[in-house]
Amino acid sequence: MKLTTETYGAYINTNNSWWRATLTAEKLNEKLHGKKEVEKIPHKNPAIQAIHDNKNLTRDEKITLAKAIINGEKAKPKNETKSKVCIIANRLIKKGLSRSAAFCKAWQTVKAETLNIKVAGVTFGNRQTALEHLKKYAADNISINLERDTANEHDTNAVAVIATVKDKGSYKIGYIPQKLSATIAPLIDYGKSVKAQFKEVIGKYQSYHNYGLSVNLSI
Repeated sequence: MKLTTETYGAYINTNNSWWRATLTAEKLNEKLHGKKEVEKIPHKNPAIQAIHDNKNLTRDEKITLAKAIINGEKAKPKNETKSKVCIIANRLIKKGLSRSAAFCKAWQTVKAETLNIKVAGVTFGNRQTALEHLKKYAADNISINLERDTANEHDTNAVAVIATVKDKGSYKIGYIPQKLSATIAPLIDYGKSVKAQFKEVIGKYQSYHNYGLSVNLSI
């Protein structure tokens, strides 16, 4: 369905009534049907729903971000740093942090040039075997990608860590630690840049030790 309104001058392609009712056609709906209240149905795309819930964004910013997601484009806000801070802070506030504490933590996270983390969940399935194989390759041949796992029943903010060896293939090694994924997930949902870089395979210092994976994050 393609919608447009003179008020916002935007075309949004979606078949979900939530976006039509709460954003691009809100005033059009009132004009045509005399309805001041609009239906509130969760959007099927969690990234767009997060945009709608973010009180730190203006209506125009919400439309721009949602349009970018729907069209498979990357949003280009005027102030990328401020935008990331607001997204993270908004999620932290929902989790119970005070507004001041949430924005303080968000600024610290975004301003940090590099975050070195140890990937979680590396002992499940065949991940130890995968790490053993990964240790054999040069770091230049290994790339790390982050993927949202919205269907994860243990953590709605789950972010999977995918290791790829050049010309060999990819494997899910584990997840971003849960405490950090709460701030990383909303950025990925908004299409923000969160880069991960392979650092090293760690551990196995004794035969009974497990392998681990260390990666660097740039937000």
